[in-house]
Amino acid sequence: MRGESLDQFGTAPSGSANPIEVSTTDHEADFNNWLKDHRADAQRHFAIDPSRPGAALAEMIELGVPIDTWPFVLTPQFLARGTHTALQTGLTAIFDGIDTVLREKFRHDPGRIAEALRLPPWQRNLPWLAPGRDWARIARPDVVFDSAGAPWFVELNAGTPLGGLAMSAVLARMYGAWPAAAEYLRRAGASHVDTVRALAEHLIEVEHLDRSRLMVIAYWGNEDDNVPPHAYRGLVDALARYGVTAVSAAVEDLDLDGECVRLDGRRVDAVYRFFAETDSVPGFDEELWHHLLEHVRRGSVAMIGKEGADVYLDKAFIAMLSEAAGSGHLAAPLPGRINAALPWTRMMVDEFAETVVRRRGDCVLKPADGFCGRGLIFGPATEQRAWEQAVEDAVTGDQRWIVQRVVSSPMVHLASPGLSGVAFADYSTQTGVFAIGRRFAGAIRRCDPSLGLNVAVSLGAAQGSVQIL
Repeated sequence: MRGESLDQFGTAPSGSANPIEVSTTDHEADFNNWLKDHRADAQRHFAIDPSRPGAALAEMIELGVPIDTWPFVLTPQFLARGTHTALQTGLTAIFDGIDTVLREKFRHDPGRIAEALRLPPWQRNLPWLAPGRDWARIARPDVVFDSAGAPWFVELNAGTPLGGLAMSAVLARMYGAWPAAAEYLRRAGASHVDTVRALAEHLIEVEHLDRSRLMVIAYWGNEDDNVPPHAYRGLVDALARYGVTAVSAAVEDLDLDGECVRLDGRRVDAVYRFFAETDSVPGFDEELWHHLLEHVRRGSVAMIGKEGADVYLDKAFIAMLSEAAGSGHLAAPLPGRINAALPWTRMMVDEFAETVVRRRGDCVLKPADGFCGRGLIFGPATEQRAWEQAVEDAVTGDQRWIVQRVVSSPMVHLASPGLSGVAFADYSTQTGVFAIGRRFAGAIRRCDPSLGLNVAVSLGAAQGSVQIL
C-alpha cells in the first residue's frame, strides 16, 4: 500500500455510498408481512415435500432440483432503480480499471501479467490473454451491500462456468405459479431480468452462434464437481426458450479424435465452457483439455469462454486493481470510481502483516486461487492467536493470499420453505450480479443463516430471487 496510510484501509472512501431510492429491507419486510397474511397458501404453493410438491416448484422438480435439501428463500431481494444504476456504475468502473491496467501497466504482455500475479506454472503456459475487451464478456461479480445500502464488489468472477445463470430465472418464475404472489409483485412494480435471455442474445450476436447447430455445455464429469446437475439442465432448458440448440455433457464424453468434435456421432459446433482448466478442480484432465484446445485453434469447434479465462477468476486481479487505484498512477477520475466500488484489497505480503494482525476485525484473508468460498478466513470470526498464525502462514507459505477490507452486511429477515411450512429467520446476504457483454443482466441472491461471513452456495448458503423495482 505504498503511498497510502495503512490505518485508513478499513474505512469506506468518501462519497462511495451511492444513493438508493428505497431501502430494500422495507420492501422485504412488506413482502414478509404479506406472506404471513397468506401463510396457508404460501405453504401449499411452496411445499418442499417431494411426494407432494407445491405447484410453484414445478419447474424445479422438472429440472431435478432436490427441493427438500436444496436451500432457497422465498423473500425476494428488491433492487430500486438507484441501486441498479449503482451496480452498473460499479461494474463499468471495475471493467474500465482492469482494461486500463492491462493496457498501460502490462501492455497486454501475458508474461508480465503472470509474473505480477505470481501465477503457478501451469497457468503461465496457457494462451489465456484474451484480445481487447473479450476477457469480460461474461461475469458474475459478488456484491455485498453495506449498512448504508452501498454495493461493494468483493469478487470479480469473470468467466462462463457460473452455476446460477439459469437458476436465477427459475427462482423468479416460481412466483408466477401462485397468482396471488404474481399479482403482489405486479402491484409493487417488480420484475426480474432474465439472465439467460441476455446470454442467448450475446451468443448469437457476439459469439455468432447458429441457433440450429449443436452447442454442448461441457463440464468435467466427476462426482465431486461443485456444480449440481440441475444447473446444467436448467441452462439447456433456458437457452431452448430462445431457440438455442444445446445439450449438457462431460468433456470426457466428447469425441475429439476426428477432424471435428462429435457427441454421440453428431457434430458439435460450439462448446460452452462450464468448467475450469485448473488442476485443483476435481476431474480436470489436462490431456483432454489440450486436445480440445487443438480443435479450437484450428477452427473445427468454437469455444464460448476463452481458453485460460479462469485467470480472471484469480483474486490477485482485484488486488492488482485496488493497488493501482491507490498508487496515484491512474488518471482521474478512474481511481475514485474504482475505490467507490471495490473495497481495499492487496496481495498479502510481509509489509502489511503487522497492521493486518492488529486490524483483525476489519480484514478477511482469501486464497488468491480459491473458489466457492473455500479457505476464506474472516478476522471478525477468528480468535486473535489463530488470526496471527493465519497471517504468518499467508506471508511465508507457498500459497498466494489476498487481504481485503471486510464489508459488513446487515442481517435481513427472510422467509424460507421448510418441511413444517414457511419459516422466518435472519440471514446475511450477498448478491451475484450477472454481467453479459459488460452490462447488468440480472442477479441471484445468496443467503447465510449465520453471522454471514461466508455466503457461498457450496458451503450451504440458500439462494433467492432478485427483483428490479
